[in-house]
This record gives sequence, structure tokens and C-alpha cells, in this order.
Amino acid sequence: RLETISPSRLASYLDCPFRHYLTSVLGMAGPDPDQREMSALDFGNLAHQALQQLHAHEAMRRSTDEEALADFLVETAMRQAALRYGRRPAPLVSLQLEGLKQRLRHAAKTEAAEREAGWRILHAEWSPEKPVLIEGAELRIQIDRVDRHEGSGRIRVLDYKTSDKAADPLDSHAPKAGRKTTEQDEWRCFDAPDGQRRLWSGLQLPLYAHALREHGLEPQEAGYFALPKSVQETRVLLWEDFGPAWIDGALECAAEAVRRMRAGVFWPPSAKAREAGLDEIFLGDITGTVDPGFHA
Repeated sequence: RLETISPSRLASYLDCPFRHYLTSVLGMAGPDPDQREMSALDFGNLAHQALQQLHAHEAMRRSTDEEALADFLVETAMRQAALRYGRRPAPLVSLQLEGLKQRLRHAAKTEAAEREAGWRILHAEWSPEKPVLIEGAELRIQIDRVDRHEGSGRIRVLDYKTSDKAADPLDSHAPKAGRKTTEQDEWRCFDAPDGQRRLWSGLQLPLYAHALREHGLEPQEAGYFALPKSVQETRVLLWEDFGPAWIDGALECAAEAVRRMRAGVFWPPSAKAREAGLDEIFLGDITGTVDPGFHA
């Protein structure tokens, strides 16, 4: 029985049910070559840890001083990096840390501008105080930040993103459904509030908003605080026309995904999956290697 669920696990299932089965049900992991550089996860964690401290630190919580914010973020991240990689990290790690410093300094510029515009961090690393259930499965989440506007009182939910390219929140969650949408993907397709035929590929922000709504907070906005490789593109990216209709649609998709996982629906594999770390085990041909009659 599926007792708990998370946005990342739902995204994994939406991406490819079979690969999700391998990693989340069987606990398989792809090959891990000798690590001489930071993984994308480690890089993102260092950035997240520094940004989360903006709310925890009394002096930084309300500061609009760009330089002070930048120095604080960089110093916090480098302290964490020293604990993990030592005072003399490998050359590639050192290079990556320099890139992280640049991203954090530009994040400080964006943070200062957002604060000047009236936004303040209300919660950082927020988790539900009471269970939020989807088809009886408890939703496990930790929201990077919840902001409130001092003037209007509007609430927004933001997720930090350190991927190389800044992505549009709507297209990341629900890209337009193309003409070549397969029959196996039809259950993820829907007529979106913006009038487009779209396909759910992730449910993170709407589920975050739902959890907040269940706790008496009604987010009117949702988006990403993007820290991309091209630091000039550092900014807050909002989901256009975000609202209850998107949240309700995501909940319907999440409920169906839970039902399918409980029913053992993990076949067929997706032809184009984002997470394909295990594919080489199957020599790049999952359908030709695995018996589709396997029992989950």
C-alpha cells in the first residue's frame, strides 16, 4: 500500500512509470563513476542552504542591502562547502564553487529588488503541520519559501531552481500536448485554464499551493526563484494566471497517479524520459530487454 507521496515521486511517475518502478519501488540506482566534481544535487543543496538562512538570520531577514545580502549568502555557502569538501577542494569543485558565488551574488541583487517591491519571506522550508492526503496517501513536502507582500497581503509560493537554464513554471509543469502524444499519456492530458491542451509532467507548485490552502494560506502567485548558469537571467519567474483551477487539475492528476501506482501500473516505459540513468543497464532498449508481463 502506498502510504506517502511527494511531488518528486509523482514527477518521476509522470516522467516514466517503469523507470519510477526501478528507482522508487526496487530501489535501483544508476552507475556512479568516481565523483571528482559536485553533482547538480550537491550544487543545488549548497545554494538552498544559504538562501534558507536569509529568513533564519535576524539581521538579514529584512535587509535590502544588496552587498550585505550577497556577502551573507556567499559566506554561508562557503562554510558549508568547506565542511563537505575541505579547505582545498578538487580543482573542478573549486571552479564550481566560483560559479556558485556568482549565482548567489546575483540572487542577492534579485532578493534586494523583491524586498524593495514589498515582498517579505513569511516561511522558509515550510512543511504541513497536519496531514495533507491525496487518495489516502500523505503528501510529504518542504516548501522553499512562502512570501507575503507587505502592501497588498498577497501570498506567493516560490521554489529555488539552480538548473543551468531558467525555465517557465507553467511549461515545466504542464507543457502543451503535441500531436504525437501517445495513448499511454492520454490520462495526463487536460484542457488547461489558458485554453491550451496540455500534459502534466510535474505537480510541485500546485501541490504546494494546495497544502498551504489546507493550512489557511491562499497563494495567489506561484513560481521559481531562478539562479541559472547565465547569471544575468537570475529572477523570480511567476506562473501566469496561477489560481484554483490549476491547483484542482493537479490534484486530479496526482490522485490518478496514486491510483495507478497502487494498481501496479508501471508499463510501458516512456520513449523520452528526463531521468534515464538506468537505461544503459538495458543496453538502451528497455522494451526489447524487459518482459512486459513482469509483476510489480
